Amino acid sequence: MKIVLLLVLLTVSECGSISVVGQTGQNVTLSCKYNFKYYGELVVCWGRGDIPSKGCTNQLISTDGRRVIEGTRASSRYQLLGRLDEGDVSLTILNFTDSDAGRYGCRVEIPGWFNDDKHHFDLTIETVSECGSISVVGQTGQNVTLSCKYNFKYYGALAVCWGRGDIPSSGCTNKLVSTDGRGVIEGTRASSRYQLLGRLDEGDVSLTILNLTDSDAGRYGCRVAIPGWFNDDKHHFDLTIETDPQTNTSTSNTETSTEQPAAKYTSTSTSASASTGHMNFTETLLTSSSSSVSAEENSIAPVVLVCALFVLIALVTAGGLVIIIKRWTLLHKTPRQQQGNSWAWFNSTSSSLHIHRSSSAVENVYQIDGGGDGGEYEYCP
Repeated sequence: MKIVLLLVLLTVSECGSISVVGQTGQNVTLSCKYNFKYYGELVVCWGRGDIPSKGCTNQLISTDGRRVIEGTRASSRYQLLGRLDEGDVSLTILNFTDSDAGRYGCRVEIPGWFNDDKHHFDLTIETVSECGSISVVGQTGQNVTLSCKYNFKYYGALAVCWGRGDIPSSGCTNKLVSTDGRGVIEGTRASSRYQLLGRLDEGDVSLTILNLTDSDAGRYGCRVAIPGWFNDDKHHFDLTIETDPQTNTSTSNTETSTEQPAAKYTSTSTSASASTGHMNFTETLLTSSSSSVSAEENSIAPVVLVCALFVLIALVTAGGLVIIIKRWTLLHKTPRQQQGNSWAWFNSTSSSLHIHRSSSAVENVYQIDGGGDGGEYEYCP
């Protein structure tokens, strides 16, 4: 009896390649897919080593978008068993050997400049411990599949159980899920996170654990109940969990944010000395606030003085304008007055204009006394 074990990978290395672990003598699949509905038929090639700027290094196999180009197949051990008409161009390496370890590349040629989709895979030999368990690595928050299969065509439907820990002489320890050979026995499912997603009618009883957590790390066992004494097929898996970098970052940020309130609570309620220091700090705040108020008052005083100075300047300016207007008015009236009374300046020095006129009239009349009768007068021009 030969049971095919397939272990597909699980972590992404720093350079962007996917780490895949395979076991010698078994088959391993490197998953590569593209959106067939959007792009349609695309040329794809697989090679060994880093993907160059064009084509594939050490080409293993390629397609024209519809089928495999047989002339490009390096060996019959390289197969594209997926649905090419759905964009599944995953590479399956049959009968894995030590020489198959290394880097592989899948190139999907998308039309346009620098649009090609490139995928790198680092394939290593699967480690088997002394007790015969298979080492599997998974990431928190992701799904992982522990592969367990048997020859359905030869044996037909067989009962299978999955458990945690070493497989005992009968049944499974800490049973997680089991089948009757044709379907899952729901009463035996420990959690909805444990799924058998393979084709049971083809002997694929691989266990898929959804949404991995740290508590999922440990040993798992798959038992295929083959009729006869001591014929049961047993497989052990040691699952190791790696923390997703994004999850680790978000967790550290959450811890930092939750530690801050705790620090505040501790600082306000530790001891009486701390409260005294808090009172002193409060007094300091009050003192600084009063100082700031007095500083504001001192800053207001210059403003008041400046405003008063502006008002004073405005009053002085207004008074000066009034005086200038009055003097301008007087200057326009004085010449007319001087012109109307100009004769008084040259004819008399008397202070009274009326007397001046009278005296002038008297001075212009001359009386001549004669010796004749009746007093004759002679006009003298």
